[in-house]
Amino acid sequence: MKRFINSLGIGLMLAFAMLLSKPVDAQPRGGVSINFQTFYDELSPYGEWIDYPEYGYTWRPRVGSDFRPYSSNGSWAYTADNDWMWNSGYDWGWAPFHYGRWFQDPYYGWLWVPGYEWSPAWVSWRGGGDYYGWAPIRPGISINIGFGGYNPPYDYWTFAPCRYMTSIHIGRYFYPYRNNVTIFNRTTIINNYNYGPRGGGNYRGGRNTYYTNGPRRGDVERYTGRINAVTVRNSERPGRATVSRNAVSVYRPSVSRSDNRSTYAPRDVQRYDRNSVASRGTDRSGEGQPMFATPREIMTQEITG
Repeated sequence: MKRFINSLGIGLMLAFAMLLSKPVDAQPRGGVSINFQTFYDELSPYGEWIDYPEYGYTWRPRVGSDFRPYSSNGSWAYTADNDWMWNSGYDWGWAPFHYGRWFQDPYYGWLWVPGYEWSPAWVSWRGGGDYYGWAPIRPGISINIGFGGYNPPYDYWTFAPCRYMTSIHIGRYFYPYRNNVTIFNRTTIINNYNYGPRGGGNYRGGRNTYYTNGPRRGDVERYTGRINAVTVRNSERPGRATVSRNAVSVYRPSVSRSDNRSTYAPRDVQRYDRNSVASRGTDRSGEGQPMFATPREIMTQEITG
């Protein structure tokens, strides 16, 4: 009997040890999970939420008129997961450059639509000659094997010389945007995709997702020399990414899909009103004209591009 009890005790201890050592797949990466209310609350101090007719709550950052997503105040880092990750210098950059999509409204400028999946950058890539270029992927564009047929409008693109891809000062070397059409016609789409979560499980909230990861390391190294890949680590709280020599720490929680999205809302929301924006003269010329290409012009660019 005593032998049986001892054997039972040892068995229970082993079972308990195995339970502790088993990974808990349901845990979000970094132990952090949020919902859309986090986006609404955390970004409100840095911009305005606008109830957009097509996309619902969209966010406009409080920045200068020359702001461009994945262009202003940031640089690229090549990660150990073989991705080009956008490192933003904005305190709010952890969200709009890694979740959701950007689009350009002719009166309001650049607006961001929240999303569920994390990515190093939601952009499309082009390359050719001495050019690498990238552009935000608009909402509603699915990334899959047929994604290579999609071309963002010309005025979405940022191009830089290949040799500066790894420079933290890459913004100093961007080609003038007036050259975009010419450069666009000298480059081709970079069809380089990955699929599914990586890094041991919950890199993108546990969902299998296509994402673009830009030019291949070996191709870029022909221009830049050897690239030292950085490790991406999880930060505990929202804020600007912290960059060291061999690592980047960024806040990248999983975003819950189990909640009813309609139960969340910004505390202060503006109604979309292009007439009001035009009357305030918020465009670059101060004459109340559209800030960027009109929707018809953008559609024409996408079809002919």
